[in-house]
Amino acid sequence: MRWVDGAAAVLKAARARGLPRVLDADHGMQDALVRLLPLADHVVFSTLGLAEFAATSDPASGLRAASERVAGVVGVTLGEAGSLWRVGRREFRVSGLRVAVLDTNGAGDVFHGAYALGLAEGMGVLEAARFANAAAALKCARGNGWSGMPDRATVLDMLR
Repeated sequence: MRWVDGAAAVLKAARARGLPRVLDADHGMQDALVRLLPLADHVVFSTLGLAEFAATSDPASGLRAASERVAGVVGVTLGEAGSLWRVGRREFRVSGLRVAVLDTNGAGDVFHGAYALGLAEGMGVLEAARFANAAAALKCARGNGWSGMPDRATVLDMLR
């Protein structure tokens, strides 16, 4: 969302090819969010981003409000509590995975990348969310900046 023109171009190209379009909806970027929301079919908010967007600190209420403005899946990451999703009119919670946290920096980026990868590989929304939760939890447990990102085998081991 920090390069709105670039994000818009990528989302439009993905739509033209029938690919899933995932938007990382963070806080502090309301103008960008208003422009990019109609282009995405999977909008995943940070907790702060959803609270700012929906003017409520309650994630379930915020998702209901957001789902009225997004034509597709809406989710919110909740840290160690996992993530909450609205698919159509139904709400789903995906449990978090408990780890000893060293550093949360980059966890959101890892979550969104793993979620997008899962969708691109044909996973359903909730399966991709579980995969992303595990990847982000492992990133938090490892710390170590970008070097702490887990590989697929480690994520799959954690899910087992």
